[in-house]
Amino acid sequence: MQSAPRSFKPVFIMCLLVGMIGALAYVFQVRDNTIVRAPGIMYPRNYVRLQAPTGRVEKVFKKDGDDVKAGDKIFVFDTDELEILQKQAAKDCEGFQKEVDDRNPSRREALETGSRPRGGTHGGSAG
Repeated sequence: MQSAPRSFKPVFIMCLLVGMIGALAYVFQVRDNTIVRAPGIMYPRNYVRLQAPTGRVEKVFKKDGDDVKAGDKIFVFDTDELEILQKQAAKDCEGFQKEVDDRNPSRREALETGSRPRGGTHGGSAG
């Protein structure tokens, strides 16, 4: 009678191991439609800083969700207003430069002749 339990024990252990391996294989299998939820933080590989100029969007080439490749046009601005602002800024800059030159004649002379401006040296008198 003792021979039957000895042959039963290895078969039982073998079936148990096969069952455990099958269960692990089922648990760790990955399917195409498997959803894995896990806490975490995603970081982008690259950052792009965009600054929108002032103006009106004239034409839109891509919609939200469309694929965009490098060099693709996304939209075009109406640049009439931007050109007006640029010309005004250039005029303002010229006016400010003239005002600075008028207040500092030695600087103006230095710019015209290519020399260093007179005065403005620190220290005592040479006397």
